[in-house]
Amino acid sequence: MPRMRSLLVCLALAGCAQATSTPENTDVDATVRRDSTSGADSTPSDSSTGCTTMTKNMLRNGTFEGTPAGVDWNATPIDNTLPIVTNQAGGVAAQSPAYRAWMGGLEQSATTNKDVLYQDITLPPMTTKLEFKGFYDVRTGEIGSNIYDRATIELTTATNTQLELIKALDDNGATTAWTPFNKLFTGSYSGMTVRLRLSTASDSIDPTSFFFDTFELNATFCQ
Repeated sequence: MPRMRSLLVCLALAGCAQATSTPENTDVDATVRRDSTSGADSTPSDSSTGCTTMTKNMLRNGTFEGTPAGVDWNATPIDNTLPIVTNQAGGVAAQSPAYRAWMGGLEQSATTNKDVLYQDITLPPMTTKLEFKGFYDVRTGEIGSNIYDRATIELTTATNTQLELIKALDDNGATTAWTPFNKLFTGSYSGMTVRLRLSTASDSIDPTSFFFDTFELNATFCQ
């Protein structure tokens, strides 16, 4: 039988950590599970190419605030009654209130529990630079140095073939606050349809919650 999600367990001496965008430290809290705009900045026309260089956030609903909850994202949750994009209390407050992605953190009898969340993006022709920015927070009930719970953020093809790894997380990397991260992609994906894909895999005890929020996928291109 699946077990109900528990409230965030706070260390008795440290108290409950508030969600901020400050760097992580070594204290560990345990948690049991469970719009963006696309404005473009332009620069003057480049006389050598005859075009205008623009930078645009290509992600839709990168702050997870769109209505209905989770719009523009495709989700496969561990439990269909517990959506990945949520404002459910009991975990970490959103980095950009009130919704965030909450993955993992669910005790079930299955050997491996998986959450998947992704969005497909068609990049403009003549894209010369692609950069991802976002925030994560990891809370775990695991003890020791062995790794039992993992999360992966990656850029893939539309058939889930990895193009570049953005971030790999696990229960040994627990945090106490929202932590910024970014990735400047090295490949050339001009005009391609790519997939921003998040996935988690957890065992059935001592769950780890992986929280994500405030994403951008900024493409610089010539128009």
